[in-house]
Amino acid sequence: MTEQEQSQLWELRTRWLGIYNIALTDDVWSARRYHDPIKLLTADTAAELAEQIQADYARAALSS
Repeated sequence: MTEQEQSQLWELRTRWLGIYNIALTDDVWSARRYHDPIKLLTADTAAELAEQIQADYARAALSS
């Protein structure tokens, strides 16, 4: 993992602490909601994952 990827991972984990479990494994970015671990978001980049998380979070907020 590069320093940039470590930084991006830290930023995502800090922003979504307690809501999503975020990982970078084998060059695949992933996120799972803590309360809905079956749903998996994946992306090729941190930016793509951040967009997916934001959209998923917004959908969840609207359905609450």
